[in-house]
Amino acid sequence: MAKASVIIPTFADWPSLAECLSCLQGQSVSSDRFEIVIGNNNPEPALPEGFVLPPNCQVVWQPRPGSYAARNAAVAQACGEVLFFTDSDCRPQPDWIARGLALLEQRPETDRIGGYIRLYPRGEGWTLPELYDKIFGLRQDRHTARGYAATANLIVRHALFRQVGPFEETLYSSGDKEWNQRATAQGSKIFYGADVIVAHPARASFAALRKKRLRILGGRFQLRRARGKPIRPTLPKYLFPSVSVLTRLLREPGLSAMQVVRLWALDYRLRLAEFRELLALLRAGGSARRA
Repeated sequence: MAKASVIIPTFADWPSLAECLSCLQGQSVSSDRFEIVIGNNNPEPALPEGFVLPPNCQVVWQPRPGSYAARNAAVAQACGEVLFFTDSDCRPQPDWIARGLALLEQRPETDRIGGYIRLYPRGEGWTLPELYDKIFGLRQDRHTARGYAATANLIVRHALFRQVGPFEETLYSSGDKEWNQRATAQGSKIFYGADVIVAHPARASFAALRKKRLRILGGRFQLRRARGKPIRPTLPKYLFPSVSVLTRLLREPGLSAMQVVRLWALDYRLRLAEFRELLALLRAGGSARRA
């Protein structure tokens, strides 16, 4: 079985990182079958006092802001044949590495896997924003059908990463999509790993959903400008509630009529916020927000 390198960027998120490392220490494969490389993106290289690293873990300091710069720095020190990308707020399930490696062995024609990201509520039940995030956020089944996957749960053969090249470090968002598009353009195949699972807390507030939405918008804006593509706001997309979103909500099992209405209204608020941000980006010439 190939050796794995787990790549985790972190920025001022040590408590969550400690939980992520605890999950990795509980993997079903032995610790000598994988290493953990943390890309420390904090302004200072020092770890918090008393922060304990597993024996198979190393930290690489990358002061250049941005999670993709931190990932690149970590990959540069990685020795594994397979790269397992995740985030400090993710909780890899005990068989995450074993299932990912086994799937690549079973599918030699595949060199990328987008694994399932299982969202969970922070409390006893789902808040409305959490429910929205569960339905619309981090849908790796949909992403992989379009040729990409989020780095919260992305598995890549190291040889492919060397071939495609590093993440675009100027991006604060959508760098994973941009990298995967380059890989697809070179003939790389991606597969959805429904049993290769990490858990991730759902966003619990409108502010958190809005922050993510605007960050992704900033990344898309940067990419289109870099590629010389025109940026033309489509007014109906932003100024009117989305019929396609309503249709999807009506098809979602287990939702009450009231939940459908409230989720649809929440989506409309997010679209209005996105439209205001897009106008601001157009006026300012484009500036991305940090993740």
